[in-house]
Amino acid sequence: DVLSLYIDYEGDYTDPYNTFACCEVKSFDNVPDGMSAKIVPASKYAVISVDGTSPEKVLEAWENIWDSNLKRAYEGDFDVYSEDFLNEKTSTLKIYVSIK
Repeated sequence: DVLSLYIDYEGDYTDPYNTFACCEVKSFDNVPDGMSAKIVPASKYAVISVDGTSPEKVLEAWENIWDSNLKRAYEGDFDVYSEDFLNEKTSTLKIYVSIK
């Protein structure tokens, strides 16, 4: 799986935050130069499933989250793209939103 990690929020989603493309590793011992190791923050998460991984569908899902009444914690959010994410017909995406 591939993750898109959103962390270091300075406020809410309208304020600056950092985004990282990530994959899970067993150890931080051999992180290549130019890459950094990040830990997904422990939190309570709301999970939103999205059919398809086109940029339009991902943006639409996030717009729905931004417009929702979720009590967001802004501790760290992430998208999980399954290994078939390049196949628009069968791919799925799960968005994990940290909540209070």
